[in-house]
Amino acid sequence: MRLSASTGFPREEPPASLGGLVGIAERGIYHAAKHGVVGLTKSAGLEYAAKGSRLNAICPGIIETPMVTRMLETQPDAMDALMQGVPMGRLGKAEEIADAC
Repeated sequence: MRLSASTGFPREEPPASLGGLVGIAERGIYHAAKHGVVGLTKSAGLEYAAKGSRLNAICPGIIETPMVTRMLETQPDAMDALMQGVPMGRLGKAEEIADAC
């Protein structure tokens, strides 16, 4: 667990996903896992807030990863449909998520 630069208290940003906030057909296992990360983060945040810890789940959209690359190759129609809902019109980059933390 890292320490917050501003308070010196522990902080954590577990990787969740947009998949922890929505559901999509044929992605049940993935979404169940990401919903679990979001729920655990909410509960742990409440438990540890009084001790000065800060927990925030990071829930990015579609990020350029090996999993997404495989999906682009094997499920182009499904990925096209998903990308229609991406305001920036492109995949996010891991560095962008890291910079936000």
